[in-house]
Amino acid sequence: ALIPALTRWLLGEALVALHFFPALAGALLVLLTGLMARELGGGRFAQVLAALAVIAAPVYLGADSLLTMDPFDQLWWVMAAYIVLRLFKQDSPKLWLLFGLVAGLGLMTKITMLFFGFALVVGLLLTPSRKYLASKWLWLGGLIALMFLLPYIGWEIRSGWPTLGFWKVYASSKTYPVTPIEFLLQQILILNPWNLTVWLPGLGYYLFSKEGKPYRPLGIIYAELYLMFMAIRAKNYFLAPAYPMLFAAGAY
Repeated sequence: ALIPALTRWLLGEALVALHFFPALAGALLVLLTGLMARELGGGRFAQVLAALAVIAAPVYLGADSLLTMDPFDQLWWVMAAYIVLRLFKQDSPKLWLLFGLVAGLGLMTKITMLFFGFALVVGLLLTPSRKYLASKWLWLGGLIALMFLLPYIGWEIRSGWPTLGFWKVYASSKTYPVTPIEFLLQQILILNPWNLTVWLPGLGYYLFSKEGKPYRPLGIIYAELYLMFMAIRAKNYFLAPAYPMLFAAGAY
């Protein structure tokens, strides 16, 4: 709601004005993906390839042309992944504070940021990165994110927890009925089939390569999210924000 208000105040209500902030979010998504490739050690070619993979994916082109919560939801997810990648590379626990701020903005935008947070915790538990769970900075970052969520929780309490009712119906498999094979094929299509040659090696890099071991939680995050969204038969674009980190690793 704040984005349309800001758009009207700064730019008016012309069609080009309504497209401006979603397009800006999409541009930042491209930039962050290239920066992730650079953080992994990729040169100019890897950075450009990772960025082009985002530009060539219909799911981002579509989302970033609409004034909805989705382009901003995708941006916060990718920004959070970028911060986590840098945190692992630099072993800088204080970055959890910045992660908490970005996650909080994500929670204000769309509640699906909770899926990313849950997957991250499991990814930490299953790898040597579990050491961060003992860090005060992680818990302070979590507190920051919670501060953003508290007004929403208050509204849920006053309104009788309607979101839980929504997800109960959603998870009944009647809202978006697709088979696991259909879900996989849709992922390939909405990302552009050619991009399979980038994101699949990227997933392998995180999960199986020796060099990618410090970043293994990122691969686990994707695997968890894929299984969760497939199980509840979520809309195919729910998983879209998890791919730029794979594009970065695959391009590298």
